[in-house]
Amino acid sequence: MRYTGTMHAAESEGRGLSKPSRGRARRVAKWVGLVISVIVASAWIGSMWWGVAWWQVPPKGSGGNVVIYVLGQGAIGYSRFSLANAPNASAASKWYFNRVPFRPLWWLWWDSRGSRTLMVPLYMPTFVVGAATFAVWRRDRAAAWRLAHPRACVKCGYDRAGLDPAVACPECGAAGGVGKA
Repeated sequence: MRYTGTMHAAESEGRGLSKPSRGRARRVAKWVGLVISVIVASAWIGSMWWGVAWWQVPPKGSGGNVVIYVLGQGAIGYSRFSLANAPNASAASKWYFNRVPFRPLWWLWWDSRGSRTLMVPLYMPTFVVGAATFAVWRRDRAAAWRLAHPRACVKCGYDRAGLDPAVACPECGAAGGVGKA
């Protein structure tokens, strides 16, 4: 290749012209998805027996709201209520860790006179993230297979080595051509 004397700005700064590959992004996504799936599934299973809550209490006399973030009984949730509805609430915000009875919570939405509670079962994000991770793993595996078998039929995977690209696949009858589907 001859040097023409022109250079792109990206080349002169030492950067390549290529974009990050989809394959690398897919590999990162599948491992990040796996880690998130394991963490959420562990939280779901562990929260069936143990609970964690953060109580955020405003100063006495401020008339604010008590806010609680909770993980327990297989769900993650949020609750907000007026300090007037909880006159015995401690004045300090703090963490609570305790053993909870095994009664998995499902959906809970409650909104009444200044109080609001929402509980979402953790099996839902576990399955959503798990399904997305599974799809990325399958797609990455299929892409790796296509790279390892560049002459394979795009429909059935038959090795078309030695065949004219215009000839139909002898295995499934798909129109000629090789490469990505």
